[in-house]
Formats: sequence, structure tokens, C-alpha cells
Amino acid sequence: MIMDIVPPDSGRVLIDGKEADGPARDRIGYLPEERGLYKKMTLKEVITYLAELKGCPRAEINRRIGPWLERMDLKEYETKKVEELSKGWPRSSSSSRPSSTNRI
Repeated sequence: MIMDIVPPDSGRVLIDGKEADGPARDRIGYLPEERGLYKKMTLKEVITYLAELKGCPRAEINRRIGPWLERMDLKEYETKKVEELSKGWPRSSSSSRPSSTNRI
């Protein structure tokens, strides 16, 4: 609800005591205790999926994902499935997800 993926049944979301709006929510990321990555998807597919959940249009994702992966030093992994990556790697890639959904 805080990330605006699931609407609240009632109540409202406040950030620093103010009503949460799009820009305020865009600054919030989610990093689960468990990896939370979709093992059968490629890194590019996971990032695309999460960006779409946040409302980013597919055309914009396609235009910006390559440069974003290069900036994050992840370009060589974009077509690898999450299950193919080393055990420690998915956790570190998870930490880059919060920024991907609003800054691709």
C-alpha cells in the first residue's frame, strides 16, 4: 500500500506526516528479507515487470533499461535468469530494484 501497488481498503498513507502522493511514494523502495526475485525470469524481465507495476510505460522502459543496467554495472546479466546467478548475486541485485521502478 505504501508503494501504491495495492490500494488501501480504508485510511490513508502519510509520509513524514503528509499525505503520500506520487513523487513521495516514488522515493520509497522495497527490499524484502527473502530475495523476492522471480527465478525463472531474466534480470531485464524482472526490472521491466517492477517498473510496469509502478506505471512506467513499456516504451519508456525499453528506451531506458539498457543505459540503466550499464550505470548499475549489470548489463552483462540482463539476459540471465535469476536462478542462473550465483547465490550471493540475487541479493545484491535485489538492492538495486527500489531505484529501478521510478528511475529506469
